[in-house]
Amino acid sequence: MRKVIPAVLMGLYLVVGQIPVTACAAESDNIVVEQAPPLSRHEPPPKRTRRGYVWAEGYWTVSGRHFKWQKGRWILERPGYKYQQAEWVKVPNGWQLRPGHWQPSPTAQRTSPKNTKLRHAG
Repeated sequence: MRKVIPAVLMGLYLVVGQIPVTACAAESDNIVVEQAPPLSRHEPPPKRTRRGYVWAEGYWTVSGRHFKWQKGRWILERPGYKYQQAEWVKVPNGWQLRPGHWQPSPTAQRTSPKNTKLRHAG
């Protein structure tokens, strides 16, 4: 019984990944499809971390008329920013892919030119 469930899930996964998808590009190049994307794959980051990098999780994207898995990858860290993972969001006309992106971190300390005082050495 334990071996049957993973086999059934894998079969279902393979079938769902091959279902044609109707997609249209939004003005901001975000992908919108009528059909919900397949369930996310569990893809843990490599055990070895990379200093100065963050892990961007894998996600489903659309290639032609089918869903395609985009593998996770390390991306260069941006001080003062937090990486927002890619996600699919339900919208009135279907499902929209919101690509991964950087957002200013509310806890980051940034120096603005207004607050920086220059000292004249002399």
